[in-house]
Amino acid sequence: MTEQYESPEAKYTAAFERLKAEKPKLLKKGTKLSQANVAKEAGDHPTALKKDRYPTLIMKIQDEIARRKTEAGSESDSHRQKRVSDKQRLKDCKAQRDKMHSIIASQETLIEELLDRIHQFENGRKVIPFDQS
Repeated sequence: MTEQYESPEAKYTAAFERLKAEKPKLLKKGTKLSQANVAKEAGDHPTALKKDRYPTLIMKIQDEIARRKTEAGSESDSHRQKRVSDKQRLKDCKAQRDKMHSIIASQETLIEELLDRIHQFENGRKVIPFDQS
């Protein structure tokens, strides 16, 4: 059973509100908001919604589309900032890892030198002075 509206504009307005609220009856949920989709949701041909007949409604549809694009733009900006932040964190972690590898390598070298000195001392050989530079 189809709903009865007092005017075609009321039918298109109701369809617009359903799409805006993401609760369409005829189209799939998540359908992109557009002038043609409002006409389809109203049960008409996609070209039935004309600017010269319904200028106020068309302006509301275009305003809503622009508002959504602005919101999507700000969301993508925050995603971009997060990506940059994540890239910087990764770069910092890699630098920290490389520094730790360098410290570990120098500590391993020091340990080997100390073990050699201990071995020389235990065998009664002349102990070479240790350079701690």
